[in-house]
Amino acid sequence: PELAKIFGDWRSRDQAQTIRHIKFPGGSFSFSGANSAPSLASRPIRIALMDEVDRYPLSVGEEGSPLGLVRTRTRNFWNRKIILTSTPTVEGQSLIWSELERSDYRVYECPCAHCGTFQRLEWSRVRWTPGQPETAEYVCTHCDEPWSEAERREAIHK
Repeated sequence: PELAKIFGDWRSRDQAQTIRHIKFPGGSFSFSGANSAPSLASRPIRIALMDEVDRYPLSVGEEGSPLGLVRTRTRNFWNRKIILTSTPTVEGQSLIWSELERSDYRVYECPCAHCGTFQRLEWSRVRWTPGQPETAEYVCTHCDEPWSEAERREAIHK
């Protein structure tokens, strides 16, 4: 009910709200399939989240690659964001691999609240008592101090 106050009811007869396009104050969500050129080319996009890109077709009919179509849709925005995620398939050959190679290999790092060392958060640094997942905490790569949940949240927002 609370989300319906913001997003409305997509099951209503309101043409602005559909299962594939949801408008809300300040923006909208559009959901498209990578195999549908019309849905990928239908409107300008400021933020594009593309998931499992290694499963995308190389081309959408005569229109070209899904990634190319989405990049074209974002060109109107100086502050565009394009986020690509995927489980890599063949190292050196998969689409997500080639996109990684095009990047600057930047990684997100956060400062430790205890020693100030910047670090990439890694799953291997999460520790907990066996059988008690509620005790899980992140441990600094440098000083080995555990972070509270409040410290972790603060670190990723700096």
